[in-house]
Amino acid sequence: MMALRRWAIRQYSLGKIADLFYGRISSWVTWVVLTILATLGIIYFRNPHPETTKAVPLSFIGLDFLHNAGLVMGLFIAFFALVHIFIMVKSLTKNPTTPRRSPQKLLVGFIQVLINEVLLQKRFRDCEESERYLPHLALFWGFAGLFLATILVFGVDFFGFPEFLRPVAKVTGIIFGLVLIYGAGYFILLRLRRSNSYSQYSHPSDWLFLIWMFLAGLTGFILDIFKWLNLPWPTYIAFAVHLVIVFNLLVTAPFTKFAHALYRPLALWLAGEAQTSPQEEAS
Repeated sequence: MMALRRWAIRQYSLGKIADLFYGRISSWVTWVVLTILATLGIIYFRNPHPETTKAVPLSFIGLDFLHNAGLVMGLFIAFFALVHIFIMVKSLTKNPTTPRRSPQKLLVGFIQVLINEVLLQKRFRDCEESERYLPHLALFWGFAGLFLATILVFGVDFFGFPEFLRPVAKVTGIIFGLVLIYGAGYFILLRLRRSNSYSQYSHPSDWLFLIWMFLAGLTGFILDIFKWLNLPWPTYIAFAVHLVIVFNLLVTAPFTKFAHALYRPLALWLAGEAQTSPQEEAS
């Protein structure tokens, strides 16, 4: 299954960019290069004279820079996601005999797949090794929850969202940060112990993805602790490390295991449409 997932991600990647993340040597080299580039970006765009009497992370990396970088990253991810979806759909719908369905039924089918396969991951729950269901769900919802918390903060700062959403975002970040650490930590330990067939072999790309996810949650908490202790420079260093890790996760999202969360439900939806008979369409 893991090999099939890697094949699909590489197969539907624009220009085979995903190949960089799945070679035994190229994957490590690519991650190192991205980390260096992100670090150099932080050094270049940081404020050389941040607040030193108290810990204020946004005095080290400005809010405007974070906003603009977030927009660029969002456009980058959206572009590649849409292109990869187009490549996948074109590849999977070559059969001209596939029955057509009404827009309403297409939408209902898509919503059902989205809920069952993405939000609830029911098929994963029903597999033979169902003990991995909750950690797998935690990995997805942990990162999704942190993304939601980030959106809320940016909404308050730039789009006039109510101020009461700021503490809501803080609590949301704490809860889902713990959820993310649990999910990533579980799979890291599982691979270290090699206690079942699933964890006997791990591709370097799997290790790197889980490590980055775990560190994304961990550095977020370290940042908050240093800020709470009012330690300016430890806070700023933790902030920089956290941003580098998040950059690595986001800029590679269309080419790594994140893409699996997009391809799998779409493939299941298309497969369901292909199995629809003309009699079902007429009913």
